[in-house]
Amino acid sequence: MFREASVYALKRLSEEERKPYGLRVLTMRKWPRGVRCSDIDVWMPSAGPSIELLTAFHMRSIVWEEFLTLYQVEQQNQRTCCVMTYAGGQVDYPYRSLDHLKLLEQQYGTVTILCWENGPLCHRYTLMELLTEEEHTQ
Repeated sequence: MFREASVYALKRLSEEERKPYGLRVLTMRKWPRGVRCSDIDVWMPSAGPSIELLTAFHMRSIVWEEFLTLYQVEQQNQRTCCVMTYAGGQVDYPYRSLDHLKLLEQQYGTVTILCWENGPLCHRYTLMELLTEEEHTQ
C-alpha cells in the first residue's frame, strides 16, 4: 500500500504515531531544510522532478499542468533509479524509480511517499497516481 505525506508533518509525530506510515521514502531531488536522516528511511532523488523541470516551473516557463505532464514522462521513461540509504549509501539501479517503489511496497507492505509540500501543488500526488495506474494495468 502506498501513502503520501509531507516530510514536515511526519517529523512532528512521535515514533509510535509514525508506525502506520511504514517505510518513509523522500522523493525530492534536493534535501529539504530542517530534515534529519532519521526523519526518513530512504531517499530517492530520481523519483522527484528533475532540476531542469523544477527550474522551468519556478521561472514560470511552464504552468502546473504542463509540469505534471512532463514529470510523468520523466518517470515513465526513466532508465536508472538512484536510491540513498544511510546504511548502504548510494545505489543506482538499471530500472525506473516507479519499479523500485513497487519493489519496496512488496518488501515492506506500506510505503509513504514524502515531499516537503503541504498543499495540493506537489508532484507526490502524481507519483501516487502513476503507481496506482501501473498497478491496475498489470
